[in-house]
Amino acid sequence: MTEVSTERPIRVLVQAGTLDRLVNVLIHGLKGVSVAVADDNGQTSLRDGNTRDLVVDHSEFARVWWNVFRSFVTPIVFFELLRKRFVGSRPSSNTSTNAPIHVVQYRSEIFGAVKEWITTGGGAQDCLDEVQLYELVRAFLEAPLDRSVPDCPPPDDDAELAQAWDGLDVTRKDALSTLRNFGNQAPDLDRVTAEDLVENLNTMGYAAFSNVSEEDLFITADLLEVQGADRTGWFSGRETSFLDDVDIQTMYSHIMEVEPSSMITDSQDSVYRLLPPSVRSCIRAYNILRKWIVSKLVAPKLGIRNRQARMDLCLRGIEIARMRSLEGSSGFVEPHERPVVRSFVEAVLTAAILSPESRMHQRPWHNVANARGALCDSLGPLLSRPTVPKKLYGDPLIVDISWLLERILEIVSIPNTVTIPSEDSQSIINLDKRRHLCDIILNTPILLSMRGRSREDVDRRDFERLNIIEKEVGSLHFDLRGIKEEAQREALQAQIGGSTSVKKVMRPFQRLVSLQHEKNKRDKYLYDRLSKDKKQEQLRMERRDEYLNKVMRPRKPMTQAQKQHRMKKSYSSAFFQLMRPISSAFTDHMLITKKSPAELDFAPTGKPSLVLSVVGAKVAHFINNERSYMFQLDTEEGEQYLLQAFSRQEMTRWIDTITDVSKVAAKRRLTYLGNSPKPQLSDHIIDPVGEPSASRDPTAVFGVELQFLLEREANGAEILPGTVPSVIASCLTEVETRGLSEVGIYRIAGAASEINALRDAFNRGEMPITESADVYAIGDLIKSWFRLLPEPVFPSSAYYAIIEAIKVENPHERLSRIRYVVHALPNANFDLLKRVAEHLDKVTDFEEQNHMTAEALAIVFSPNLLRAPQNDFALILANMGHTHKLVKALITHFHVIFDEDYEAEDDVEVDEMEAPILEEEEEEEDIAPSQSTHVGDME
Repeated sequence: MTEVSTERPIRVLVQAGTLDRLVNVLIHGLKGVSVAVADDNGQTSLRDGNTRDLVVDHSEFARVWWNVFRSFVTPIVFFELLRKRFVGSRPSSNTSTNAPIHVVQYRSEIFGAVKEWITTGGGAQDCLDEVQLYELVRAFLEAPLDRSVPDCPPPDDDAELAQAWDGLDVTRKDALSTLRNFGNQAPDLDRVTAEDLVENLNTMGYAAFSNVSEEDLFITADLLEVQGADRTGWFSGRETSFLDDVDIQTMYSHIMEVEPSSMITDSQDSVYRLLPPSVRSCIRAYNILRKWIVSKLVAPKLGIRNRQARMDLCLRGIEIARMRSLEGSSGFVEPHERPVVRSFVEAVLTAAILSPESRMHQRPWHNVANARGALCDSLGPLLSRPTVPKKLYGDPLIVDISWLLERILEIVSIPNTVTIPSEDSQSIINLDKRRHLCDIILNTPILLSMRGRSREDVDRRDFERLNIIEKEVGSLHFDLRGIKEEAQREALQAQIGGSTSVKKVMRPFQRLVSLQHEKNKRDKYLYDRLSKDKKQEQLRMERRDEYLNKVMRPRKPMTQAQKQHRMKKSYSSAFFQLMRPISSAFTDHMLITKKSPAELDFAPTGKPSLVLSVVGAKVAHFINNERSYMFQLDTEEGEQYLLQAFSRQEMTRWIDTITDVSKVAAKRRLTYLGNSPKPQLSDHIIDPVGEPSASRDPTAVFGVELQFLLEREANGAEILPGTVPSVIASCLTEVETRGLSEVGIYRIAGAASEINALRDAFNRGEMPITESADVYAIGDLIKSWFRLLPEPVFPSSAYYAIIEAIKVENPHERLSRIRYVVHALPNANFDLLKRVAEHLDKVTDFEEQNHMTAEALAIVFSPNLLRAPQNDFALILANMGHTHKLVKALITHFHVIFDEDYEAEDDVEVDEMEAPILEEEEEEEDIAPSQSTHVGDME
């Protein structure tokens, strides 16, 4: 009788062995190997079965094997050893009823060794180095399983054996998927199969999702809940289009567009910026792959047949993705007949198919619909006629992060409390809401599959492939007009070739477009109504707080000196009504009437001596021993000004008024600052290939030296001061006539075709600016003219001087240095710079209408007005912020920098105040007798 050993197995190290035996240990370990061991007295038992099993540390043995096996055997020979073991596997001599199951397990371990070789043992690189090996491995893994076992007829209706065979097939497909995913090159849509495309996109989605943790999802849920507490939090502030090129809205696009609620303290341009980095990486991966698929569908000069094939490939990819998501369904179900958890692959392919760029190609979509025998007004009819075979395509795919966010939003929108129906209507905490939130986050399939796995388990090649695709599409910008023209050209060629009928085809996915238009209209109506209610409620709250603060503010009793001052003030009221200062405009005296300019007792100068912007400014009382009622104004540019009022009451009103105006203006500016342009390093770098060069064409105005252009337009006559090139004069005048109130002027780009047409017309000597010309295109034309100047407005000789001037810390000294450098420019450069700065100053006067601040205009124009010598990258990187600051100073301090007589005005300091104004607490005796007599004489 064989004894069953109760001793623990002995761990051993493999020191040597034949190649066949070493490969066997790698696959199966030391199964069935045991030895007799000596007892405490050194005696070895001779009885059968009194032995201990031997085990080998597989991870340690595999680590050594994968690093050294190529020194004594080639990879192709090693694979042949594995394949022969798989094909020649048969039951052992002592056959039993479990023999077929043992064979299945034996083959499953071989598939596991193949997968481990490809993923961690360098097998992917071996296949890349040797094409023959790759073909052998691929053919081996793609071959269907032979479910017959040699020398062992299969029993009838053995459920356990059938389950073992199904598990072996899953292991084979798992190993095949690892082989398909090696390499870091993007798939070729003209050669890849739909199944491979789905698997490729899924692995890149898995790589992006591998960084997401449960904590990140809980943080995201809290953020979405706070955003949803705002009634207008989920309405996009972007202007929606009601044309055919409207975007079909998704959760991704919504997250990217929606601005954060005021209830969230962090100030960002979209909710997307507030999400955890891992969640943002998933959204970023979606945008990259969607743009890449769209670029393949709308590639120029592709041909209508190839384009149609790519479109059908994407549809078949959606079908396979939905089939793989039908986990646990009984039998095969049509992919459109049953709701499934949306996968990352399905989201990417669907968004690319429904994109405005894809919908421009109406003829190919019409052909795809005809081939499937369906309509193309929506995606559902196209999927109702599947073209892929019904079979198992592998494990479920990675869940779409937007689907998960949608489910989280549904849960967090549930009330936090539950009201108990009773007399006092008591509210209790809704714990069931939090339980549902925990369940959907903790039971996310991707998070369950990644538990216990290290970060290194994710194939780096998937990240590399995603990065390569990002670089490929990073510089792509879709021109809808160009895509539409390409589609019309292909359709016309197809009609001429006779491949399609001349009948006008319907626009693809038009029903979805109509539904999106209706949704946009509903959203706009609801947003306007809720915004109005929100503003009214906010106004009521501000009035309530103001009333409470006024009530709670204690009133100090008047001192004896203040009472005497009040009596003295009443005696001289007639004099102050006659000689009333300008600052008393804030008093509530009803006898003051508004005078016309003709009735004023002084001649208007035509321009203010100093203009200050109080947006974002800070004002406070300033203590001065020489003058009374002084207050200090600090602007957002860092400048400080000391102002003096007539009395303490007037000083308080000035401070309160400036503070209120500053807050209101700052709040208004926040409503459109999110659309302001961001500084881009690429705007300051000029491609050496397209670097501006001087043109001497007799009619050209773009790319021509400034002085040469002015001399040519003067026809030999003297160039008058203030003269600027006619092309710039006409464009600036047109913008000032029609574009000052246009939202995003100089920020929103015009149509490229119209810009090119206007530029060509100017270069031919024409004046193409008309009332029908797009004002945004004219704005781009102005920037293009400056960018194409062979030498910028600030020449290379003035570059270092102006940069040093803008670096000065003291505001007044900085403006003086800038003024000195600007006035030292050549006359043509100075006149042109002055005209442009004056124009931009006018644009900022309409900031509330056009949403273009001085900061935004500086970001847009600084790359065109000031360029680093020789396009020096180091100088550009170091001084990019200084260039923005310079152009902003040119706009906000236009009169200080450019006016000829400003310096002379500053040199004359006439103190119109003959004596300081006394504080209210000062005694009457402190007033000089000469002053009292003077006042009495005037009365």
